[in-house]
Amino acid sequence: MAARRENETLREELRLMHIQLQSLEKVMRLQEREASKSLTGRHHLPPSQAAPYQSQKRWEFGGGCLLCRAYAECTSVSLHVIGRADGLLRAWRHHVLRLLMQQTAEAESTDREKADLRMKLETAASQAQTLQVHADSLSLKLQASDAALQAANQKSGTVFDGVPGGARAEGLRSNTTALATLLRRLQVLERRLDFASSRLPLVRSLLARSRHLSRQTAPTFLPLDTNGAGLENSSTQTEWDLGVGYDVDLTADVEELKEMVRLAHQERQQAIADRDLLASRLEEDSRTFQERVDAVKAKCEFQSVTMKSRETGVIICELFFFVSQPKILTAPLCITELQPRQHLSHNQTPYPT
Repeated sequence: MAARRENETLREELRLMHIQLQSLEKVMRLQEREASKSLTGRHHLPPSQAAPYQSQKRWEFGGGCLLCRAYAECTSVSLHVIGRADGLLRAWRHHVLRLLMQQTAEAESTDREKADLRMKLETAASQAQTLQVHADSLSLKLQASDAALQAANQKSGTVFDGVPGGARAEGLRSNTTALATLLRRLQVLERRLDFASSRLPLVRSLLARSRHLSRQTAPTFLPLDTNGAGLENSSTQTEWDLGVGYDVDLTADVEELKEMVRLAHQERQQAIADRDLLASRLEEDSRTFQERVDAVKAKCEFQSVTMKSRETGVIICELFFFVSQPKILTAPLCITELQPRQHLSHNQTPYPT
């Protein structure tokens, strides 16, 4: 790049020197022409002008000194006139040379300015074409955003009617109350199951003691009568005791109690699972509902600002908002997900993890 500029500078200096030489040649030719004119005019003067004092010399032979003096004065006057002409010619030559160089420099500067203006014009034309393409792409993107906004408004319905959502807020409060009641009921059942589980060893020990006492019972403490009534009563009492001790199947009662305890444990585990599910559901609803509503509001506000900017002719960069909100960019919020979810089983979650 530097070598190219140096070559251009040298070429420009060479061209200026060539112009200067041409102007000098023109001036020299003009000087030669003027000198030749002056010499030819002096040689071809008439005899009366060429020797103005010869007649006087002829007629006045004795005035030779005067004629010589007059001739010297005439010669000095002619030399003075020739010196002034040479000075004027030299001044005119310098002036012409200066004008030629100035004209050449102005022409070069004008050509350079024209080239710069032409280059700037081409650059501006290319930039205008690029801006036109960008404006067309932005208009297409704006149309797509308008269509998406209209579709979202049609799907949203009455999401923003009311302060937090009207009927949805009321339903959410009622669901919260119902969940709180269910949690309290589950806690009561859990306490009852814990109490029953803690009482099982005591019941088992009481049953074992009752069975042992029934086996150890004997008729010796009954009084004996001489007429055999005492024997009959003792036999009746013994048979009743034996019936109590051996006819009643206590093992079946224990197995039934074990089955009841097992079922109670299963119900307790199921109740704990339902409680955890409802607690997580309640926490998820209370945590994500406001975030989703805020995200939808922010998106709608941005779309409305974009619509206003298109009406006023101002182009707003949409990438800034999407970079600052990466969740909205990567996973656009579906407003229909804000509707309450019902008929969920105990092993289903309200929102995908």
